Amino acid sequence: MSEESGAVKASFKYCFNTSTIMGYREFGQRLPIEAVVEIAAKAGYSAIEPWIEELAAFAQKHGDLKDLDRQIRDLGMTVEGGIGFAE
Repeated sequence: MSEESGAVKASFKYCFNTSTIMGYREFGQRLPIEAVVEIAAKAGYSAIEPWIEELAAFAQKHGDLKDLDRQIRDLGMTVEGGIGFAE
């Protein structure tokens, strides 16, 4: 609560779950996570929630997640969590 106004400043983020546009592998619609990040930013999301398998694929291809982190931050977004299913 602000002492000056007495009002509570609300903050609300729209978080993009990457499975929204994940597609099916058998139909060849899988976009790389870096492309999904771009789409989410252009759509106006302020945060992203990637699937762990997407992060693993990025790390396997590029070797480090720091580049993806930089891309996300440069677009003004944050990562609010990761989604995965434990076996």
